[in-house]
Amino acid sequence: MRTNSNINLSAKVGFKFLLITALLFMAVLSSAQNARITSKLDTNIILIGDQIKFSLSVEHMENASFTWPLFADTIVEKIEIVRELSIDTIQSKGLMIETKHYLITSFDSGFHVIPPINVSIVSDGNVINISSEPLLLTVKLIDLVEGEDIRDIKQPIDTPITWLETLQKYWKVMLLVLMIIGGAVGFWLGTRKRDYVKKVAKQIVIPDIAPEVTALTELNKIKDEKRWLEKSTKPYFSELTNTIRVYISGTFHINAMEMTTEEIIICLQRTQITAESKSKLTYLLMLADEVKFAKQKPLIQECELCLNNALEFVNNTKPMEEEVVSEPATTSES
Repeated sequence: MRTNSNINLSAKVGFKFLLITALLFMAVLSSAQNARITSKLDTNIILIGDQIKFSLSVEHMENASFTWPLFADTIVEKIEIVRELSIDTIQSKGLMIETKHYLITSFDSGFHVIPPINVSIVSDGNVINISSEPLLLTVKLIDLVEGEDIRDIKQPIDTPITWLETLQKYWKVMLLVLMIIGGAVGFWLGTRKRDYVKKVAKQIVIPDIAPEVTALTELNKIKDEKRWLEKSTKPYFSELTNTIRVYISGTFHINAMEMTTEEIIICLQRTQITAESKSKLTYLLMLADEVKFAKQKPLIQECELCLNNALEFVNNTKPMEEEVVSEPATTSES
């Protein structure tokens, strides 16, 4: 009885061992089926000295790892590596395909065999050794024609000059050209601005009515329409300063339409305008310059303050109306 029990126990242990071994073999076989390496040439026939692409593609599970084979300066004897190129990676349904490219050449005619390339893949603790198929590369000589002139096997490679090389070589000339272009553009813009100002000045016709009346009418119109609340305040400040410049031109007889802010303030220094009025005018004109030329975005309160300053400036500097004093009628004694 003991002998039969021992035999049954040994059979069970042997069966479990065989089962575990089979499962491990199937796991390794499954991993091996998902791992492979392929090698490829752009073409199998080249002329001596030609350069072609040699590619190695390794397909494996995403959780697996491997190390690319190391080449010195040759794949095999007589097949040289010009340089290593990029590595492409593709992932799909748990698999990963990594492809590494090499640029190769050969200067020995004949038939050259690229042997199988070996790679070891580590997956779930298992090491899987895979190999690529061998490749055959045929290197041909140049066909010589009797009586033909001697020439190079291959024409020199045309390597265009990059923009960085051009910049390093001609940066002084390019800088000079840019300065000339910038100066010409600046001169053109300045001339265009002066012509525009002259054109606007010619179009402005000072009416027969008093300048202060025209100015106050326009300023009150701007105030009623609240133009400073529009999306862009530049048109608002342009209308405001144009109105004030027309008023100054008509009242103080200076060509304010063609003057800068500083020139207007200097000219008004010789008038009887109070310091407070000059200060309010200066604030208005300088803020308008920043809005129009520096693209500053003023607050609503600043826009309203500029309008109030303009109204006060006109009211405080407009000519005083002469009062006509009528003499009392004398009665003749009868």
